[in-house]
Amino acid sequence: MLHELNGKDGYLAVGPVAFDCAGNLYAAAQSAGPVGWGSIYKLIRGPNTPWAERMIHAFHNNPDGASPYAGVTMHSCRNLFGTTSGGGGSQWGVVFELRP
Repeated sequence: MLHELNGKDGYLAVGPVAFDCAGNLYAAAQSAGPVGWGSIYKLIRGPNTPWAERMIHAFHNNPDGASPYAGVTMHSCRNLFGTTSGGGGSQWGVVFELRP
């Protein structure tokens, strides 16, 4: 096991996960998290340490969407893309991009 969600960082992990060029792993949680609408987090692997988590985005329902639906994908080792099942202005879901 690399990481176990605890509710504060998210609940109901969804895949797929994505790796950047440095070997860090990015994943999504469909609900809970710091705001309650899901999250995107990064697991960083140190040279001789276990994976450390870093929260990179907490969904707020409006305007950025809610409940990531199917994990994340990465483009060119930098930008993350994904979808949510609710939130945004229409409450019908969004396609999102997260930049470093």
